[in-house]
Amino acid sequence: MKNLIAKLMLLVTLGGACQPLFAQNDFAIEFGTVWQRAKAYTLKIAEAMPEEHYQFSPTKETKTFEEELTHIVANFAALQYYATGKKANFLDGFKRKGKSKSETLSMLNKAFDAIMQQIENLKDKEAGHSVKFFAPNVAMTKKGIYMLIRDHMTHHRGQLVVYLRLKGLKPPRYVGW
Repeated sequence: MKNLIAKLMLLVTLGGACQPLFAQNDFAIEFGTVWQRAKAYTLKIAEAMPEEHYQFSPTKETKTFEEELTHIVANFAALQYYATGKKANFLDGFKRKGKSKSETLSMLNKAFDAIMQQIENLKDKEAGHSVKFFAPNVAMTKKGIYMLIRDHMTHHRGQLVVYLRLKGLKPPRYVGW
């Protein structure tokens, strides 16, 4: 028993000492896992709406189903600029309105993948760097920008669940964890 405890203590000690040698990008690992699930769930919602209802809007004042999805991606493009300082190109070639279901799904995949690549390239030491943000008196970090992108996407994805229900469709089961 003493031998086992001594071996465990050595592993814990060595594990802590060796951590910098094997350190990974913790933000990319943690956020990336959540982002991949968010992508999968968002795509399931987008796929659940039949093509003939992609231009459905519950009221005159609201966006169509397709426009909500485009709005999500446009927000990815707008906000990612604050973290990268670069214009996003994942909306290039896509119409702002009137896309088919397959065009919309392609746009979503491209945008989610672009954000994932940015996350994978964001080092932990850079994730906490402050960025200039459009909202006055709001302190924001690069990490905060990606959290904001996710929060905004979640908000609009929730609206899409209502669109599906208004069309009598059962939304995909939530898989946020």
